[in-house]
Amino acid sequence: MLVILAGYRDKMSTLMRADPGLPRRFPVKHHLSDYSPQQLTLIATDRAMRAYGMTLEEGAGPKLTEAFATILAPEVP
Repeated sequence: MLVILAGYRDKMSTLMRADPGLPRRFPVKHHLSDYSPQQLTLIATDRAMRAYGMTLEEGAGPKLTEAFATILAPEVP
């Protein structure tokens, strides 16, 4: 049997601390890196074309990448 638990790193840490036996039962951890703003733009562009037959307006790609970068920027205290 294979069981995969997936979630955000902080939420998964909380889950693993909920029961002392969980870390022993799920010893393998694999963290996937977040997509970059450029990768997200490519995904959005591809999805728009495949799902809706739409393309981005000229010049919209870099602005979308910039928007993703702004949204994903770490918060500064």
